[in-house]
Amino acid sequence: GLRAVVDRLMEPKSLLLAGVYFYNGIEQSFAWCVFTSEMVLPAFGGNEAMIGILMLTYAGVDAAVGSLAAQLPSTKRTTRISIAVAIVLQCAGVLGYRYLLLDSVPALYASAVALGAGDALLNTKIGVLLGLEYGKGGEHRHMVTAWRGVTALGCALPFFLSGHTGLDFNVWLLAGSGLVGLAMFAGSVAEEEGE
Repeated sequence: GLRAVVDRLMEPKSLLLAGVYFYNGIEQSFAWCVFTSEMVLPAFGGNEAMIGILMLTYAGVDAAVGSLAAQLPSTKRTTRISIAVAIVLQCAGVLGYRYLLLDSVPALYASAVALGAGDALLNTKIGVLLGLEYGKGGEHRHMVTAWRGVTALGCALPFFLSGHTGLDFNVWLLAGSGLVGLAMFAGSVAEEEGE
């Protein structure tokens, strides 16, 4: 019942996985809020039509990489590597655009590609990870619900902060939550290998 799910969520391994799910929400919010309003619009002089073009790029890459990711073996190793690659790819794409490539338009498209590809890997492989970690049946459904709640919390945070923060804060929120998520994820792998 509910008590069993709460006990499972409070296990150290489950708590360490929370960083990945929270980051997943942060990156979705970043793509749909910060990327469009604070990166795309200024780069194109406020031309809102360009949001649609950049988000089509994001969505197209998301769909293509999602289809390819679904073909990868569903082993714990492949799944974990895919999740780590997704986080690094997204953070590198956004940080590179903002601080190294000086807000150039081609780099903005590269950033959209990185965000879309990373989103596809995360959403494909997080589902696989839940299946591998928690099996199937009632417990699995409860864990999926709980982790979707953690993801929703991560997604809501940038929207709540949006009136009080700037682009640099949001870029570092993405990168910082990605770093924490990777560290916690590595901790969950180390704990499992130590068992």
